[in-house]
Amino acid sequence: MTDALGEAPAAVPAEPPRPPTPEPPALAAAEPPADTEPKRDLAAEAELYAIMYPRRAKLIRSLGGLPDNPDFGLPDPELVPFIATGTTPALLALDAEALQEAAN
Repeated sequence: MTDALGEAPAAVPAEPPRPPTPEPPALAAAEPPADTEPKRDLAAEAELYAIMYPRRAKLIRSLGGLPDNPDFGLPDPELVPFIATGTTPALLALDAEALQEAAN
């Protein structure tokens, strides 16, 4: 039987397996360095405060700052000057309301 088969052709060597393709490194989330904080938009925060707490903001504006014995939770101290002197639409509307109330 081996004579009938003759010489078998040489087996083609199998191609070695390819090494796995390395995955790209995960991209780190774009975060600012730990020592820097994003800048706050205090004018926008004062505008929001005036919309949310018009009575409080009106009092702060009329006094030019916080009352001595407030009966409400205090805003962030950095925000008070912006509430007292800001010129955003909501803050200016409070001034117009205060003038109208004083005229009546």
